Amino acid sequence: MAELISYPDPESVLTSFITAQLVSGTYAGVKAGTEVPDPRATEFVRVLLVGGFRRNLVTDVPRLAVESWGVSKARASGLSALVDRLILAAARDGVMGSTTLNDVNVVSRSQYLPDPETDTHRYTATYELALRS
Repeated sequence: MAELISYPDPESVLTSFITAQLVSGTYAGVKAGTEVPDPRATEFVRVLLVGGFRRNLVTDVPRLAVESWGVSKARASGLSALVDRLILAAARDGVMGSTTLNDVNVVSRSQYLPDPETDTHRYTATYELALRS
C-alpha cells in the first residue's frame, strides 16, 4: 500500500497563526477561532473552512472565510486589514507558523457584512492557502 499523506488542519493553522501575531499593538489580545466565543468577545476573528481543492499530491488548497469583528466599523475594518497583511506577509515568508505555505490567493477582498442577527460590525474576506503536507 502507498504511503498515506496527511494534510494540516487549515482552520487550526490559520487561527493559531493569527492569534500568535496579535500579541501586541492596536489589536493585542484579539483571538482567532472557528466559532463565535462564548461568552462573546467584543473583538475577534473567526475562520471558517468553506471549500478548496488538492493542487497535487502534497499541496492542499483550502478556501477559508475570515471574519473580523469589532466594536465599531473602523475597528472591524482595521482588524480585517491587519489580518490581510499578516496572511500576505506569511505568503512572502513561505511559512505560516510551522506549516509550509506555498502561496495565497485572495478570492474575495474584505467587505463590510454586519452580522444580521446582532448588527455587530464585521468584515469578511476569503483566501485560498496552498499548504504543504
